[in-house]
Amino acid sequence: MTGVFADDGGGTETVATGPRMPAETPGEENSPSATKSSSSRSENVVISAASNPELAALLQLGDYCDAAINRFAATYDGRSIMFDGSVAAMSPHGNYKTRYDMLIGAGNFSVTAARGPAFQFTDVNTVSDLHYAGNVPDAIGVGTNLTVTATVGDYNPTTCLFQLQPVKTELR
Repeated sequence: MTGVFADDGGGTETVATGPRMPAETPGEENSPSATKSSSSRSENVVISAASNPELAALLQLGDYCDAAINRFAATYDGRSIMFDGSVAAMSPHGNYKTRYDMLIGAGNFSVTAARGPAFQFTDVNTVSDLHYAGNVPDAIGVGTNLTVTATVGDYNPTTCLFQLQPVKTELR
């Protein structure tokens, strides 16, 4: 459990460096719920390019199939990231008329250049599932510039698609 934060009961967080650390408060145990709640505090911090050099480098990659994407996805699985992006492509999800698979690129929309991974939102409604902050548009489409906050999901090295789950979206 290296790197897991645990509350010692006195408000101080300690880092568990072995398989289990004994509780310092009599009768307290390292229960899964205690470990989950304390580790989720650190995981709830949204990482951005300004606060995380790995994300900054990822957003500047010239190859959307770079092996660094798979490493980043594995390291930050389930964590929230925030970045400026744009809708690069979108298509209906299956036979639905109001649900889409969206390709999100890093940075401002461009028809001539692309940087970073091929982020994908799968099976989303562009109004209700993107959790807008600020102005809520009637619709969005290819070319819309956004600030995206999303949960890191799986990366498929065969398709080079990096799955994200939208948490908050802002128009820019």
